[in-house]
Amino acid sequence: MAERIALKGKLDLTAASHVHGLIAAHRGSDVEIDLGAVSQIGALCLQVLISAAKTATAHNTAFSITGCATRVRDQMAAMGVPPENLTIGDP
Repeated sequence: MAERIALKGKLDLTAASHVHGLIAAHRGSDVEIDLGAVSQIGALCLQVLISAAKTATAHNTAFSITGCATRVRDQMAAMGVPPENLTIGDP
């Protein structure tokens, strides 16, 4: 079963370190990132998610993004990385 990490609010520059820490605490485990309560995502937090997906690939673990609101999905897509592109394996 995947470890679920529920993020909320505005994922901007100031949130990136916190998001990284939450995800790093589960390195080596299957992880599901729930963005259902996220109102906005910035480039640095998106980079943290991309890095986490790549780390999951390196460790043969699953990584997925769930619960994206349309606005957040659109923001991610505008930066060239829609949430479905970050799904690794099958959590």
